[in-house]
Amino acid sequence: MHDLVHLDHVESNNSKPKQNMSNTITIQLPTETSYWGSTATEADVYRIIGNLEMMIRSQFPDVDIDFQHMPEPRGRGIWGDDGSLIDSIHQYIQDNWTAAL
Repeated sequence: MHDLVHLDHVESNNSKPKQNMSNTITIQLPTETSYWGSTATEADVYRIIGNLEMMIRSQFPDVDIDFQHMPEPRGRGIWGDDGSLIDSIHQYIQDNWTAAL
């Protein structure tokens, strides 16, 4: 099982989604089954991602969040203009992603 801590890779300008000047936070979630466990199926992945999205939205209810599903997130996998909020969301995911399993 991959540990989502790998999302701490250095962000490169080539991997960033288009920047918008709104308060929207973009979160990229991995769809590669091996991120979620050696026995995870595609159906498991989308169930887990759905659970994780609900958890994040409930923890950050006042934040406009755009979730993107992709095989492997780019950089940290979290983008936006508020660095403190990005750090808070990243830490929340690192601390709680296993509850989505």
